[in-house]
Amino acid sequence: MFEEKLLHKKDSLNNLISLIWKLLITLSILVQLSVGSVQGLTIYDDNYHLIARHVMSIIIGIFLFSLVKYTKKEILIRYTKSLMWGSLIFLIMAKLEGLATNGSVRWLSCGPVKCQPSEFVKISVILWIAMQVYHYREELGSIKNLGLFAGPPLMLALVVLDQPDFGTSVLIIGIIGIMLAFSRISFPLLSISGLLGIGGIVSVLLTQEYRNRRFDTWLEYRRSGCATLEDKLGPCWQLLQSKSAIGSGGLVGIGPGNSYARWGYLPSPHSDMVGSIIGEEYGFIGLLLITVLYTAFILLLFIFSSFADNDFDKFIRIGFAAWIFLQTVFNLGGIVGLLPITGIVLPFISYGGSAMVANFIGLGLVLRDG
Repeated sequence: MFEEKLLHKKDSLNNLISLIWKLLITLSILVQLSVGSVQGLTIYDDNYHLIARHVMSIIIGIFLFSLVKYTKKEILIRYTKSLMWGSLIFLIMAKLEGLATNGSVRWLSCGPVKCQPSEFVKISVILWIAMQVYHYREELGSIKNLGLFAGPPLMLALVVLDQPDFGTSVLIIGIIGIMLAFSRISFPLLSISGLLGIGGIVSVLLTQEYRNRRFDTWLEYRRSGCATLEDKLGPCWQLLQSKSAIGSGGLVGIGPGNSYARWGYLPSPHSDMVGSIIGEEYGFIGLLLITVLYTAFILLLFIFSSFADNDFDKFIRIGFAAWIFLQTVFNLGGIVGLLPITGIVLPFISYGGSAMVANFIGLGLVLRDG
């Protein structure tokens, strides 16, 4: 009887998680039909170019989700170390021979499309930490073992940081920190790890010019709304246009497909700033709806982790929940000025093939039947 009730609860959670990601994907397609058509026309002289690529990314993601969903735990554990080495190799290849966009070298040419290896690093990091907890959870109480536990993922985060991709590297460090917090690591060690991580982020932020400039822009916005800047097309432009788009949406929005910001006023409206378009077209209610959906999604993932049969599956679910939580906070916080804009996309909604496929692979790991 108890096992039947437990199985019923797991099935209910699985169904709710599946319902939410399907709602997010539906909203993603609706938004991209609006903003993606304009961006496709502007960049490729084809209204449907970006929309077609977005839908193809979803199809590929769902296909890989289906494969991963039936992968046995033993197979994942066996190849986790190889995935870590593969991630490092592809990151180095992206740095040495990759394609540069907006000053960052993050992309590799994968035939007719570009792929971003750093998006898949999150999967490797989550699998690595889940494997370490599964095998060595009782031995995490020393600094030496903690280094073996978190060292390889931190190495990948540093390589990502060098691309440079500050947002993704902070995201990876955040995932590591949250997964550590759920392990049996002692509070003093957790505190030391947290302080070292925060110290490293702050030092990089203050010593790298472009990151320092981005942070200064955000501070200027927080102080004065960028009113003191003479160049209105300068660093604050993206944030000011984002706030303008959201403000023009009011309570219920100006309607699907009616965005003004997508016509060249707001940079990256189909990817990083897609939340601003949702606010403009669907209003405060639209933004509130996706906030509720993400909040429910994240809470359900954390709850679902408590029903795992073993530590490996449990920490995969915790890691993916941390991933979606941090990415959502960074993105939505950035578009309203609560946090600096980092280039982090909105999970399951933003345009971005690598990010979309990585999201689906992560989801497949969470909902695995194997």
